[in-house]
Amino acid sequence: MTRTQYQIPSTISLLNALSGIWCNPKGFRLEERDPKTFQFFFDEEADVDRILRGNPWLFRNSWLNLRKWKRDLRLEEIDFGVVETRVQIWGLPPHCRTSKMGEKIGACLGPVKEAEVYENKERGQFVKVLVELNTTKPLLPGIPVGSKKDGITWVDFRYEKLPQFCYKCGEIGHEEDMCKHEVEQGSVDESPEHELGPWIRATHFGRKIGMRTKESNQNTNAKPKKPSFPRELTDMLASLSVDKGDTYSSVKSGPTQIIDKAVESIEANKNPITPTPLFPDESKGHTEDSAFPSKPPNNNENTDPNIPPLPLSRVTNTIDSPSTET
Repeated sequence: MTRTQYQIPSTISLLNALSGIWCNPKGFRLEERDPKTFQFFFDEEADVDRILRGNPWLFRNSWLNLRKWKRDLRLEEIDFGVVETRVQIWGLPPHCRTSKMGEKIGACLGPVKEAEVYENKERGQFVKVLVELNTTKPLLPGIPVGSKKDGITWVDFRYEKLPQFCYKCGEIGHEEDMCKHEVEQGSVDESPEHELGPWIRATHFGRKIGMRTKESNQNTNAKPKKPSFPRELTDMLASLSVDKGDTYSSVKSGPTQIIDKAVESIEANKNPITPTPLFPDESKGHTEDSAFPSKPPNNNENTDPNIPPLPLSRVTNTIDSPSTET
């Protein structure tokens, strides 16, 4: 369901315009329920959620205020006079640019849904709030804030996606030359910085930044902790002792497999053991003391010195693998 502030010429023109703005959602159609009030229909739930995230939509210099339809909710029960919009707060001292301060200041406009700190490359940091703005009340250009220590400071409000409004009375829905309200003299602050004008529309945007909390600041100032070693490793190292006279360490208690292998490796390097030949000398022949029998005769052995020996080949387990020369 939606309501506009101006009379739409026809449902066909509204349908064609919104179809292009919303990237032609599947099955999109609309019906006029009351003057300036329409009901939209979609086939995909994803299109409904996507369009609602952009609420309110600015159409022909007017707000298109959307509400998700509920079966048990009647049309007259829907309050279209409240719009969720984002308002920027400029002019706060550096130590006051926090989400908590944004919630307090934004409460002057309406119930606050979100409050975040943003940063613009040209103008620095500011606070942005998402508030439920009552469209029947005049817009505020800003408010004075302060304390006994800091004094009084004026902060400016900048409204995002702001439609047509009156510079005299501050109400949304008509321009200054169409205003029917008589503003009493002295009821509005006539100083230049507090006047209503096109400058209360937001023209500068930024990116959201994260603010450090007290806990994060304490953690950054704290000294880094030394890494702790496993208990089992420290117990094993404590059980080792090194003798000055020996060339390797001896173990009194604890696991000894690793040390034993290290000792065997050292001894093997000191006194290298000559491996037993696979085929002993043929002149010795086969004896009982030899580890292997003599080399078996090879009937295919080439005895002619003029013919070069054939190359050997290695068989691999890989399918269609070519043989390699060795």
